[in-house]
Amino acid sequence: MSPLPTSREVSHAALLQVLRQVGPTTRAELERTTGLGRKIVSERVQELMALGLVSEGELARSTGGRMPRTVGLQADRGLLGVAQMNLHQTTVALTELDGTVLVREQLALGAAAGPEAVCDGIATTLRGLLESSGQTSERLWAVGVGVLAPVDRDLGHVAPGHLFEGTALAGWDGYPVRQRLADALERPVWVDNEVNLMALGELRSGQARGVDDVVLVKLGPSIGGGLVLGGRLQHGAAAAGEIGHLAVPGEEPRPCWCGGRGCLSTFASTAALLDEARAEGVPLPAPAQDPQPADDEDAVRALVAAAADGHPGAVRVLTRAGERTGAVLAGVVTLLNPALVLLSGTLVAEGDVVVDAVRAAVDARAMRVATESLSLTVSPLSDTAGLVGAAAMAADGLFGPRALAVWLDDGAPHRDRAALQAAAAADR
Repeated sequence: MSPLPTSREVSHAALLQVLRQVGPTTRAELERTTGLGRKIVSERVQELMALGLVSEGELARSTGGRMPRTVGLQADRGLLGVAQMNLHQTTVALTELDGTVLVREQLALGAAAGPEAVCDGIATTLRGLLESSGQTSERLWAVGVGVLAPVDRDLGHVAPGHLFEGTALAGWDGYPVRQRLADALERPVWVDNEVNLMALGELRSGQARGVDDVVLVKLGPSIGGGLVLGGRLQHGAAAAGEIGHLAVPGEEPRPCWCGGRGCLSTFASTAALLDEARAEGVPLPAPAQDPQPADDEDAVRALVAAAADGHPGAVRVLTRAGERTGAVLAGVVTLLNPALVLLSGTLVAEGDVVVDAVRAAVDARAMRVATESLSLTVSPLSDTAGLVGAAAMAADGLFGPRALAVWLDDGAPHRDRAALQAAAAADR
């Protein structure tokens, strides 16, 4: 059982949460935002400064009297290791505690390579990034990872019971991602679905900041979604947001690896679109016998470029993809009534055809009251959002009140990983 936090740790957590969300601010504003008294705020800020987690900054505008000095999170106090996995590649990075990406590396190694290879690649790459940037392993405080599957967050492994055999995700069912990486790196590890972390990254640092209800849809080799409702990322039991496995209305019931039929992924995934494009005579790079990450990406970019140049087959393929995505998304919009829908992926980042078709389909099919104040746009952070979200997830784990009770007096979260992970789970 995780230790119960004292009032000291509760107030520390409250102050750190505000500083992480709003940035440097004054002690008076911390009093107002947290509801803590002046003496408590002053004492706790001094304690956090002594631990190196908070530092004083610039002078703020006076409201009558001396100009107050701001305090802010000392984001370089520790480093977070983060990784975002796709089907054929994984991006690994080091960030500061506020999610600022310092250095990154892209591995030509993704979920299709299998869990052992990917986890070993992430661990090796993080060690290499620490060494190449002149950092010691002690500077690494925690790790956050986005995987290409639903996740049991309490255990940190891929949620079991999925029909992955015979797919590119063979071997991932129930795989203990957290345990493998925690053993390799000797640090606490948090794991979530990679599109969930993209949504969290947008919520904390991107277009969705300050928006309570958001749907993010990623189009690519697989299709996934992240849901933010009431300002909180939603997980359901494990697999909330799997928009790629909702059926496209009015289309043929193509069988999907998930066991369903007519899923959006069978119509709008990268592989499906490239097959359609070649059948339409769109000039694309020839598919390799053993595809590498660049093969699919190069072909997708060629498809988008051909549509921009007016190739009728390319326009038809991308328009159909947008219409099918919009037909599914319209039901989500009607059901959840989000204020913001963000689209992500190469298909939408480098051309307007898909976005325009999605928008038209949502407007035509969703309940009008649900679209009157809806903003539907392309994610400005794109894949970087997943790295920012992974850092936010790891920092959330470190800075909850029960988690702080485990490690704060030590100055760094290196001593008892198991107790810290259990405390962080209790903080959620």
